[in-house]
Amino acid sequence: GTYNALIYFGDCYLELISIEHEQIYEQAAKVPFTLHETYAKLGRRNGICRSALRVQGIEAVAEVFKGTEFEFDEPTHFTRQTKLGTTVGWQLFHVGKRESEGDVPFFIDWEFADEERFSTLSEQQVIAPHLAGDLRVAEVHMAVQNCADLKRFYKLIRLPITEIDNGFEVLLNNTRWIYLQCTEQASLCTLLKFTGAFAVSYTHLRAHET
Repeated sequence: GTYNALIYFGDCYLELISIEHEQIYEQAAKVPFTLHETYAKLGRRNGICRSALRVQGIEAVAEVFKGTEFEFDEPTHFTRQTKLGTTVGWQLFHVGKRESEGDVPFFIDWEFADEERFSTLSEQQVIAPHLAGDLRVAEVHMAVQNCADLKRFYKLIRLPITEIDNGFEVLLNNTRWIYLQCTEQASLCTLLKFTGAFAVSYTHLRAHET
């Protein structure tokens, strides 16, 4: 029930998503821990609210969460037709806690090696060089209410975290993810920092800020 646009920065991307079919979206939002449900819980508040971790071998990732306090369904397979007539397949795996004040990242498996995927995307000109140069995401700042659950999540998948004032940070593919505990009923990105040809940043100002 959605449509999207991708903005690539090296081997990662920002995905901008909007609702295309209202009834299909409303049904999808009933599935726990999905991006659709997150958007509904946020009252359809716009902003960067979730992250996905790219993996290979998503079934092995699912095994990590068995017997833990996190709830989940088995990985789900999806396909779609590209404009070139080829079929693209991927799997998603969502985990979470129903009583939590926020969500944790979900997982995506594109079902073939990163090098092959990005080579194909470049050949199809889906990915092209930025006019501004080689821009990369250097930092992502998230204001969350569930720091403890997020720390537990990252520890389960064996990613080292660094404690900081009022939160923690984790390094993902040379990008610093900084999670700060907040009291608002929201989990949104408050700052993106980029490196490359010139310094740029994105800031999400909350309603009470000036």
